[in-house]
Amino acid sequence: MNPYKVIAEDDQSVTYEYNSVFTWVLYLILCILVSGIVIDSNKIQLVGALLIFCYFGIKLGFGGSTTKKVEKALKAGSVQLSGDKHSFKNPLRVKVPKIV
Repeated sequence: MNPYKVIAEDDQSVTYEYNSVFTWVLYLILCILVSGIVIDSNKIQLVGALLIFCYFGIKLGFGGSTTKKVEKALKAGSVQLSGDKHSFKNPLRVKVPKIV
């Protein structure tokens, strides 16, 4: 259930692959939340809010350390990105140097 999976590792870098399911689940949760707002249903809004809370808790809990490494590499300008976070055929791949 980790948003990032290590797909390659050598002495200089680690390559992570982002699980696109996380992006599509977030869109689904947002649709639930917006539909609750549009039809003015407090129960659907509550379910949507709880799902958002759980989503970010899971994403931070399981992918927090990887996200910090990627953000640090992005600030240093030493990260290589390829793919798309929405695509299942060509998922987002992030190559992070180990020195960062």
